[in-house]
Amino acid sequence: MTLDQFRKHFLNISVLVAVLITAAIGWIFVGEMRESSGIVFGKLSRTDMKGEPFNKQASFVFEEGSLLKTAKVALNNPKVGSIKEAKILADKLQIGGKESLSKDALGKQYVKIQARGASLSYRPADGSWSYFSFKKTKGVKPVSTGNKAEEVARSFLKRLNFEKGIEIYKVTPLTGTSTHMNPTEDESKASQFLVSFVQRLFGAEVFSDSYQPKVTVTVDRLGTVVKASYKKIQIDEANIGEYPIIGIVSVKKRLEAGLGRIVYSDSELLSDRLGKVFVVSFTNIKLVYLADEKNNLLRPFWALDGETTVSDNKVKLTVIVDAVVDKYLKDE
Repeated sequence: MTLDQFRKHFLNISVLVAVLITAAIGWIFVGEMRESSGIVFGKLSRTDMKGEPFNKQASFVFEEGSLLKTAKVALNNPKVGSIKEAKILADKLQIGGKESLSKDALGKQYVKIQARGASLSYRPADGSWSYFSFKKTKGVKPVSTGNKAEEVARSFLKRLNFEKGIEIYKVTPLTGTSTHMNPTEDESKASQFLVSFVQRLFGAEVFSDSYQPKVTVTVDRLGTVVKASYKKIQIDEANIGEYPIIGIVSVKKRLEAGLGRIVYSDSELLSDRLGKVFVVSFTNIKLVYLADEKNNLLRPFWALDGETTVSDNKVKLTVIVDAVVDKYLKDE
């Protein structure tokens, strides 16, 4: 090879390398632009999640699977309710008492309408409400199974026009006293059934910041609805972002750092021993959305369902972990 041929060959290689580097930089830039275009809310606050801290010294195993790479973050902007709407709801519930105004723990106003044997607490700020009843309902049939309780719950919601846009989450048999109920797997021992319904957004289940389903209806053995609640979650379609989320390795790291929260357990035995080391087998991991009420956002979390053993008893539990990557969480 002559010197001129070598120079020409070297020049061609240099041009090719320059083109490849430019293309790579371009792809990185496009990727950054595409990612940043979805970060409409900037860095998010590290949420003060409700629930008991997951013991960071616990050992655990996963049944691993493929996880999503991104998830939505949306502005939660439910339509404001009114005292008039509270009265309409009270009429449907056959509560004829007078209304009184008060404030909840967050300082938000709510309307309370109470009559003999029943009460309604309604929050005009977002239209959420809770209902309690101590009176027997005439004409209802006794309830002996979860399926029958679900039928009663659906009929109750239909009467209130709340049955649209939700789907059944689960029916939990409860046993205990009137002031303290615990889950049980034995329907024959249940004195009440907690029927939960969830809303789906972006293909995933949606919960309140305390991991409560959108609608809950508690039915007793007599077929009476003794308790019900509705948490209004309504996103602003014009304010939806898309954030990168962590994978299984980072989920494990956050659990080991004590950043998980136990939001469900079917046994009181667990809550009494949260400070102790235990072994957890996580059998399912799914993306869910929680309403961050403090920041008015709907945010993605990983929910891990699993089992542990406490005092030789198997205990089911659910642990949640913030799903957004550290890059888009504020250092607080």
